Amino acid sequence: MKLASFSTLLAAVLLSFPALVEPNPPYKVEVVQQEPPSELSAAIRKELSDTMYRVTDADGNPWCEIWFRKQLPVAEGFKPTLNIKYPFQSGDLIGALRVPKGSDFEDFRQQIIDPGVYTLRYCLQLEDGNHLGTSETRDFLTLQLADEDTKPDRMDPEEMMELSKNAAMSDHPAILYLMTPPEKPGKLPEMVWDEGHEYAIMTVKARGSGGKQLVLRLIVVGYAEE
Repeated sequence: MKLASFSTLLAAVLLSFPALVEPNPPYKVEVVQQEPPSELSAAIRKELSDTMYRVTDADGNPWCEIWFRKQLPVAEGFKPTLNIKYPFQSGDLIGALRVPKGSDFEDFRQQIIDPGVYTLRYCLQLEDGNHLGTSETRDFLTLQLADEDTKPDRMDPEEMMELSKNAAMSDHPAILYLMTPPEKPGKLPEMVWDEGHEYAIMTVKARGSGGKQLVLRLIVVGYAEE
């Protein structure tokens, strides 16, 4: 599916949000102190926190594990707009994700992501004739195979998108959707279940460059329906 058609269906999904959310979601998040995976390059591991967020399913089985950067790169002078909510630049390293063996993890396009370790980089949805006005926000994360993404520096967005296709083993990048962060977050980390869309939404705190405190809101289970 082309990104344009994906954007269209994403808009349809998001226009009906917020939906009912359940305070006791079938998926849970727990904080574990654990070093980043050895499959990552030493340079990238050095940038990541030892705080890991483990997402488990209703049976307590690991769904995915996420590490974020010790300090996320915040663009100087950033101000959120109607369709860009996060102060990053396309290609920035955000963290890493591990899909455990036995997990049926899928990205936001329902692409199967094989067990393994991936980097997470920030991606801005393209804004051109095919995408203008087709979704409420443009904030995404792409997945790259750990052995193909070894430097923590900002990656060229086109290269990032091409590498991400390998993570999905398809002609479309592997993506996760960053939702608009809450203005007044409660106790974090938090996991809520959007019953209407069947999304598990994880909200966590993160530290940005310059001492800025950030909140990330990520769909870790669920996809945009076609």
